Amino acid sequence: MELTIALALLAFILGAYVGKTAQKKRYRRGRVQPNPQHLAADQFVKKYIGGLNFLLDDREQAAAEAFVDLLPVNPDTFATHIAIGRMLRKNGEISLALQVHQNLLVSPYLDQETNSEIQLELGLDYVAAGFFDRAESVLKDLVKSHNEPIKREALKNLVTLSCEAGEWIKAINYIDHYATRRFGRVSQYWANQQSHFFCELAELDFSKGRSTFAQKYVKSALSQNKNSVRARLLEARLEIRMGYYRKAFKRLQKLVDNHDNYWQQVTPLFIQCYEAMDKPADWYSYLFGISQSDMDVIELKFWIYEQLLKEQGSRAAVRYLEQLLDGTHKLPIMRKLLAQPMNEKRFNYLNPFLDEQLLAFEKEGAKYQCQDCGYSSNAFNWLCPACKTWDSVIASRQAKTPADRTVGI
Repeated sequence: MELTIALALLAFILGAYVGKTAQKKRYRRGRVQPNPQHLAADQFVKKYIGGLNFLLDDREQAAAEAFVDLLPVNPDTFATHIAIGRMLRKNGEISLALQVHQNLLVSPYLDQETNSEIQLELGLDYVAAGFFDRAESVLKDLVKSHNEPIKREALKNLVTLSCEAGEWIKAINYIDHYATRRFGRVSQYWANQQSHFFCELAELDFSKGRSTFAQKYVKSALSQNKNSVRARLLEARLEIRMGYYRKAFKRLQKLVDNHDNYWQQVTPLFIQCYEAMDKPADWYSYLFGISQSDMDVIELKFWIYEQLLKEQGSRAAVRYLEQLLDGTHKLPIMRKLLAQPMNEKRFNYLNPFLDEQLLAFEKEGAKYQCQDCGYSSNAFNWLCPACKTWDSVIASRQAKTPADRTVGI
């Protein structure tokens, strides 16, 4: 759609030029015989009409080729060529986008100042085409540029390229070497990214049982962002692995007091500590109290239900669920209640049907949503898969409309 609009605008500009050229030609023909310039104008008109026909026939690629070929390259048309190239890339026409940008690069009519912007577009074309080595080479040259906006954009794409390849150390080093610093430190935007990269390394070592190395990376993550929820969760997981359950439980309590968006990640760790310490009564009271709050913590509520079922029987467990019906998670709680034996046995055959309908309603709403772009998912991610923003995904029940973040980089 955007490409069609841009091409229509380009057609209008070229149409004005065609009309002007044709008018001049008619004026001249009244006084002199046709000459090669008139013939060239005729060819221009034919090519323009051909491009317009491509556009009317929804042949966007052919129309783009025709109009870009007709539009001269000079400082006045530079921005139009760049915009068309970007939209071609966005629409998956990578080879044509490359052609547009390479054509700009060899033009003798553009000054040296535009070269960096063209190189950046080429680098992004290479990324889109899957030519990652070539893209990395171009972007590495651009991060040394004195043009701050170009340098910043090149660094963002260079870091993203490294992350998608799982090269976390390389991404950290790029930021260390090329990010703009103030008072000797990179901006909070870059520091937060580095914190996540160290957490990625810690996760890798944790999964391989290398706790000492994981601890080192967690410490580095916290040195970049002392408020990192992810790093604090990793600290607690390491403490649990080493048997420091009481220390981990207190750390988790402090974490949820300051950040109530991460109950799904914290709950399993709380339960693990509780069960490993032989079920301390004060910990159970704390968890029971939290489960009755309006926090987004259905996993904990169902865990409490299972404990009551084991220790006090179905009546106490059902009473607990009924008390929660006024809060959040009405649908899953209703489904759990439907699983209980009904007093009126003649209606029991309806249970599977009702359960199926409630489950369908549940599935309609995703569990998590990105606060930047609105992307929804049933899986939690520290990095939004759509807009590639860190720490923007939260529980959808707490989500609001996508917010505009103004983050200095």
